[in-house]
Amino acid sequence: MKRLIGLGLSVVGAVAIFEYLRRKGIVDQVKGEVKRFVGNVTDNEQLETEGVIDTVKGKTLKVVDEVKHVAKEAIADINEAVDPKSVN
Repeated sequence: MKRLIGLGLSVVGAVAIFEYLRRKGIVDQVKGEVKRFVGNVTDNEQLETEGVIDTVKGKTLKVVDEVKHVAKEAIADINEAVDPKSVN
C-alpha cells in the first residue's frame, strides 16, 4: 500500500512539474525544436512548419508569463507607495 501511495505521489509530482513547464512555454519550445529538427532531416515541410509554430507559441507563453510577473510586482509597488502599512 505504501508503494502505491508513493507511486501516486510521484505521478502527481510529475504532472505538476509538466504543467508548470507547459505554462511557462518550455514544453512547447522543446516540442517545436524537435519537430523542426525531424522535419528538416526528413524533408517534411509540414512537420518543420509545425515546429516553428510550436516554438513561437512557447516563446509567446514565456513572454506572457514574464509580463504577468512584472505586472504583479508593479501592482505591489503601487500598493506599497499608496499604503506602506498594507505590505504583505
